[in-house]
Amino acid sequence: MHRGIFSARSLEKTRVRGLTLFALLAIVAASSAAQSTFKLLHTFSGSDGNAPAGNLVLDAAGNLYGVTTFGGVSCPDDTGYGCGTLFRITPSRAFSVLHKFAGGAAGEFPAGGLTADSTGVIFGTTLGASKCRVGMPPGTCGSIFKFSSAGGFVLLHNFRPYLDGVGPYGTLTLDAKGNIYGTTSNFGPHSSPRGLGTVFQLNPAGALKVLHTFLGSTTGDGSAPEGRVLLDSAGNIYGTTIQGGLGCAPQGCGTVFKIDSAGKETIVANFSSPTAWTVGPSLVRDSTGNLFGTTYFSAGCCGSVFEINGAGEETILHDFTNKAKEGSAPMGLVRDAAGNFYGAAQAGGLYGYGTVFKIDTAGKETTLYNFTGGADGAYPPRQRHSGL
Repeated sequence: MHRGIFSARSLEKTRVRGLTLFALLAIVAASSAAQSTFKLLHTFSGSDGNAPAGNLVLDAAGNLYGVTTFGGVSCPDDTGYGCGTLFRITPSRAFSVLHKFAGGAAGEFPAGGLTADSTGVIFGTTLGASKCRVGMPPGTCGSIFKFSSAGGFVLLHNFRPYLDGVGPYGTLTLDAKGNIYGTTSNFGPHSSPRGLGTVFQLNPAGALKVLHTFLGSTTGDGSAPEGRVLLDSAGNIYGTTIQGGLGCAPQGCGTVFKIDSAGKETIVANFSSPTAWTVGPSLVRDSTGNLFGTTYFSAGCCGSVFEINGAGEETILHDFTNKAKEGSAPMGLVRDAAGNFYGAAQAGGLYGYGTVFKIDTAGKETTLYNFTGGADGAYPPRQRHSGL
């Protein structure tokens, strides 16, 4: 297997040991298939990391920061792959490991993306062990951390199954006051029925507050939130769940949700066959409040890019099919100033190993790059590696 990070113009991708995740930078320049270029930035060996995950962060000096879920040093819950690393790549392509996760109270298995504040401090999460349960040591059910050149690595919070949820997969979101927002994929503070994930806020003092506990399709709610949440100027929070809702019994095909500043949750959209499962790492919101995202499956078989307007009406902007060797199972989007979308498809394309694509404002899809399964890797974004 090829293990590395590459750049396809302003798109950043990671590939390692059967787990491939695609990270998109916040700003994407307009591109075309003819202009796209491919460059390998780093290949992981194991001691420096294994299974790079989530989105990369670019600082003002042009350094890239990211995490690997495995690799580094052994830990109490070691699966033979190590507990993960935090790394940096400079503009000159120099690679360094900034932190090696050690397990337990020190955190283990980072799998979400990174985010940074205006001063360059980096924030991220760890999943914890797949055996997470009540009574296990701190850190084995997930954690939130920060890193800075001045202060080094600092753990901010360790998750507890029935108090604040477990398994934070999504990239964190920061507000102007320094509050941190995110999701956990399972459990949460609810006795009956059992919680199925949470949305939380961590304030600058280190106090965590659960804003919502998801209860699943039996209550009409979503379940298993795994993406990044969005904040608007009014303090509303938007996000997705990959299961739950009113469509596709019994588990549900996923939802788009809103939590207002008073903590009230509203289901904005319920997904049902054939446009099922919202699994992109985050939604995209434009200046008028329209929401955009991706689904795994669709009427055309292979996933879609959708829009939800302010009235909650869903429109399919593009339906991926097997025709013309398009990709399949798109995951995650970024939007440029002209309204074009960029993302990656987990499979399909000319060789069946996935693609990088662009969708213009008219819904036309252009494949910018086809993965060959060789030195450039295969299956760019992959779903989470374990089932917490």
